[in-house]
Amino acid sequence: MIDIRSKPDQWVGKNWACYKGYLESSGEILLFTDADIYHTKNTLRLSITYFIKYKLHALSLLPRTIAVNLFTRLRLPLCTLHQHTFCSHVVTNDTTSSKRTYIFLEHIYLIKRDTYEKIGTHKAVRGELNEDETIGKRLDS
Repeated sequence: MIDIRSKPDQWVGKNWACYKGYLESSGEILLFTDADIYHTKNTLRLSITYFIKYKLHALSLLPRTIAVNLFTRLRLPLCTLHQHTFCSHVVTNDTTSSKRTYIFLEHIYLIKRDTYEKIGTHKAVRGELNEDETIGKRLDS
């Protein structure tokens, strides 16, 4: 069990939790997921199979979102609009486009340990609220 009740001043809570989990881990592939994500029985197996088959360094997954309260019902349409407007998978996956965009969504992602270490781990984004965006940019460089 990892104790994350206290964190250093410069750290955002989620980034501290991810970093502490990394320090305690030993695997070659790391999985980072939001605390409010429910995984189906096959999520991890299918994701790792895809990850290995295509020799990826990182894989970001977008879960199906279920609105369970009023706040989520109000926020969900805006998030969906943003994802489909600014995070186009068509543009992202078009290797011939000069306007290629890289997206890295924070909800669920897998990343190779050595890749994670090369980008500086969550320590490099410790104070950022949108760490997923910065991690995605670091992967591109």
